[in-house]
Amino acid sequence: MANDDSMKFVAYSRGEGKSLVPQPPEKGLFQSTAEAPSGAVVVLDNSTDLSKVITGSGDAVVREISMVKAVGGIYAYQINVMGKGPRGLFAGGMELKFHDASGDSYKLELWSSSMASHEVQFNSSDAHIVKIEWYNTST
Repeated sequence: MANDDSMKFVAYSRGEGKSLVPQPPEKGLFQSTAEAPSGAVVVLDNSTDLSKVITGSGDAVVREISMVKAVGGIYAYQINVMGKGPRGLFAGGMELKFHDASGDSYKLELWSSSMASHEVQFNSSDAHIVKIEWYNTST
């Protein structure tokens, strides 16, 4: 549920990689919405569908990214990604890198060419995700 205060983003390419950065950056990339009552999702242009923005080679794509508080275990946070890696023999993968406000980063690689849910768990002193990068990787 986005409103007039919805996030503005700058998506840019640098070499082989691409990045998504919110403007202003201190707001972070995730928003709480009615669709994600227990956490927050990345919303671009009033939509949680990221498949036109976060893409890679060989039909690699990210459809949605959400973040929740991790349940049990040693980690406090969990980022969930609905997406798929590139298709084709020796196609490699797509790597996502999430940067938080504390300066830490967390990597997640998508290798399967089937749409599936992927996750990365982490601890942080300031878990606001301020940048998402994605790259094609080789085998």
